[in-house]
Amino acid sequence: DDSATRGLWALQHCMLVMEHTTFCCTPNVKFLSNLPVADVEGGNSAAKKKKFAVVAADVLSRLIAARDGWGNRVHPCLRATMAVLMNLTHSNAECAQTLATCGLCESVAGLLHALCFPSAAPEGASLRQRVVASLEVISLALGLLINLVEGAEQCK
Repeated sequence: DDSATRGLWALQHCMLVMEHTTFCCTPNVKFLSNLPVADVEGGNSAAKKKKFAVVAADVLSRLIAARDGWGNRVHPCLRATMAVLMNLTHSNAECAQTLATCGLCESVAGLLHALCFPSAAPEGASLRQRVVASLEVISLALGLLINLVEGAEQCK
């Protein structure tokens, strides 16, 4: 569907901007992680506000859930969204604790398991081939999990 593809393209590019904005820039991380934005579910101006980091975690959970149905089109969005969340949680225990309460640790761990041990492996693809194909997302997922475990006691 063209509108879904355009939406994924827009999400990926927005997250790439956020990734570069938050990389090694503590003031931007502090500002963005607490920035109130409209909830993903809210379609009107009176929608409940959530912190940007929580909305980004919600988006990541939705991308993870939709991964099987969308295939490779979701992969760049997963990568960009995880990079943003990894930047936001790096040396930021407050953000890590907030995201831990959203179930982000469990979602990312589930993604890692699905990437390394898919239920429907491509014909003739070894575990090594599957891992190499998803190496960047796997690396980002591990980095995000490390940040969550370091910053949130409940993720340990």
